[in-house]
Amino acid sequence: MLIKSVELENIRSYVREKIEFLRENSEFGSGLVFLEGDIGAGKSTILMAIKFALFGKSGGMDYSELLREGAREGRVRLCFQQKTESGWKEYTIERGLARNKKGKIEQLDVKIGINEEVGVLSDTEANKEILKILGMNELRVEKKKYSTTLYDFALYVPQESMKEIMTSDKESRERRRAIIGKIFGTDIYTRARENAKMIAKKMDDEAKAIMMRLGEDYAEFERKEEVLKEESKVLEEMKAELTAISDKVRERTAVFKRIEEELKKLEAMKDKLEELKREKLNQDTLLRKEREEMERQKLEASENEKAIEECTAELKALMPEYEEFLKLKDLVDAERKKREEYRNLDSKRVRADTQINALKEQIASMEKEVAEKDQILARIGKLEDIDAEITALREEENAIEGRIAVLQRDIERLENEIREKTKEKEEFSKLSGEKYCPKCKQELKPEHLRRMLEDIDGDIDRNRKEIAEKKKELENARGRKAQLLGLLREKEKAQKEKVKLEQKLREIESKCQKIEEVSAKVKELEKQMHEIKESIQKLGFDEDKFKEYEGKLQGMEKIALKKRELETRVKELERKRNALAGQVKGRELKIHEIEKKIGEVTEKLEVLRKDYDAEEHRRKKIESDNLKTELGEMRGKMAEMERSIEDRRKRCEELAKEIEKLAELRDYVEKLKAYISFFDYLGSEDGVYARIAENLLRDARCSLEQNINEFLRELMGNYDMVISLDEDFYPEIKVGEYIRAFSTLSGGEGTALSLAYRLALNKVISSSFFKRDTGILILDEPTDGFSSEQIISLKELLYKIKNENPNQQIIVVSHENELEGAADIVYEVVKYPAGTHVKMKGA
Repeated sequence: MLIKSVELENIRSYVREKIEFLRENSEFGSGLVFLEGDIGAGKSTILMAIKFALFGKSGGMDYSELLREGAREGRVRLCFQQKTESGWKEYTIERGLARNKKGKIEQLDVKIGINEEVGVLSDTEANKEILKILGMNELRVEKKKYSTTLYDFALYVPQESMKEIMTSDKESRERRRAIIGKIFGTDIYTRARENAKMIAKKMDDEAKAIMMRLGEDYAEFERKEEVLKEESKVLEEMKAELTAISDKVRERTAVFKRIEEELKKLEAMKDKLEELKREKLNQDTLLRKEREEMERQKLEASENEKAIEECTAELKALMPEYEEFLKLKDLVDAERKKREEYRNLDSKRVRADTQINALKEQIASMEKEVAEKDQILARIGKLEDIDAEITALREEENAIEGRIAVLQRDIERLENEIREKTKEKEEFSKLSGEKYCPKCKQELKPEHLRRMLEDIDGDIDRNRKEIAEKKKELENARGRKAQLLGLLREKEKAQKEKVKLEQKLREIESKCQKIEEVSAKVKELEKQMHEIKESIQKLGFDEDKFKEYEGKLQGMEKIALKKRELETRVKELERKRNALAGQVKGRELKIHEIEKKIGEVTEKLEVLRKDYDAEEHRRKKIESDNLKTELGEMRGKMAEMERSIEDRRKRCEELAKEIEKLAELRDYVEKLKAYISFFDYLGSEDGVYARIAENLLRDARCSLEQNINEFLRELMGNYDMVISLDEDFYPEIKVGEYIRAFSTLSGGEGTALSLAYRLALNKVISSSFFKRDTGILILDEPTDGFSSEQIISLKELLYKIKNENPNQQIIVVSHENELEGAADIVYEVVKYPAGTHVKMKGA
């Protein structure tokens, strides 16, 4: 991981700040970045912000330590690069804090950007994703705070926990060994051993539980197998007996079926004989009814014929009167058409007369309005120049408004000058006793001071006079403006009147044209009126004569009605005659068919009486009933045997299942014992997991020990101190020929050893053997208790580490300016009352 930049907003003493850690356009580490500043300036806050961005609350810090006092919200935005199999990828993480209504500080959702694609996750989801990106081990809980082993003990060396790993009590030794295991990845083998022991214990408990649950059943395994053999033998014997009975049933069933078939034929013949008897009786009855119905229809046809003859004679006698009725009807129809035409013409005459009167009244009304035209023209002539007058007044008003604005600005400027002169006068009045004038740098004599004060008073008086003159002019301008506004209101009123008069004039001119159009319409309607009167006269319609014809026609309507009734009656009777003729003919055909069918049925009856034997039918019925009883008894016995066979088969199946289950459990217990032996071996101290972890830790301890001593020589010079690590990675300190405890070291010696330990951890885990290319080293105030020579040694060591690892990024926070010489980028952290600011030196 290479940190590109970090942005802080309302974080502790920072209001808003961005720190760049990578050289621009560089895909490799920025070398050594040095953050210098006084104690308490906020250097370590930058590192806390980086840790908060990466791990949130899991970073082990209280939110109240981060959010700036008085701020409602704060955030950290971290941008870093991570090397992957496909190359370098850029990531951004933004975490925010917000103070709720109750004053409690809460973390907001986390934004994670991968190559400009941004996602929003919860704190838990974000931590999982970030650990996956960084390739670090899981979060750990310690003193109710969360952190990451690799980051806290190999990448980031904070000032307050530099010597934390050096304690030697039993609890600290166990904790240090666990930390080392996580850093070098051997904890997975420890967990694997514990899991193997747990699995072996679980399998052993399961095997004992199976043996205890089986109890006596497990011991009677062979006896149950013998019982199953005996039961199976009896079952086979019962099946053989059932098969013999089944064969006999099939034989008797075949005989029964043959007799049943013969019986069915006899039953069918008997049924058919009865059916034919019933059918012959039905056909005889039907023949009698059809003959009676045919005689009735012939009688009805004769009576219908007589009725037709009577109606025809009556109709013939009525025809002379009907022909006279038709002539009168034609005459009335012609007169009715004339009346309709007369009414249409008279209606047109009335409408035309109404329209003529209405148009004449309209013309009279419009002529009255046209009479006002001359008066309106005279008034419009008087108001002809009103628009120009209004424009002139408005221009004058705008000019006055401009002048008023200028006068107001001049007055304000002069009043400001008076205030400045008054203030200047007060300042000069205070100069009594001063040797030189601060304005002109001359020797300050009483006469010179008096003259300067008089000049100021003169300027103030002139300004006041000018203000008085401009205020007077301003008052006159405002008076003229009020006068103009009054004139404008009057002129605008007159202008509105002119618009109304012009509109009315246009309406009058439109009405003049309308009068001509209406007059032409009146003439046209009068012409139409004359034509309508002539048409009425030519028509010659007589209303009294029409009513006389119409009354006579109404009296003769009964003749036409009588004729229609007689014609309808004749048609109905003729339809009935045709229908009766068809029915009689159909009835004759049906009678013939019935007689034919009766002959066929009689013939069939004679043949069937010869074939059917009633005695044989009775004998077969008795034989069938005896066989049915015998078969019922045999099938009952078979059903009873099948139930017995089924019960015995189920007992055999249950025994077989019990034996099979016991065999499976016996085999499973044997397998469990083999697995228990295997997992006991994996979980033992001589197992493969333990040997792998021991070999890895031994190699790590040797490499770590070697690097600690190399870094100590760099930091301590020729100081005779040699470090060897015990099994718990605790340093045994040998100075000269003496063994010393860590607690007896001086502050500089303890810090040097702790720093060498942390630097060695970082170097070893980044080696090719462990394949954990961290890419970063962070040192927070690493010089606690260092002498000036040790600080110089640390600077040279950092320079060496940087050159040996050009792709590594080193971030150092310190108030020691001496370390600046090893840095590629130097930031100066300065705390002001308004907040902390970070500035790159040399920028």
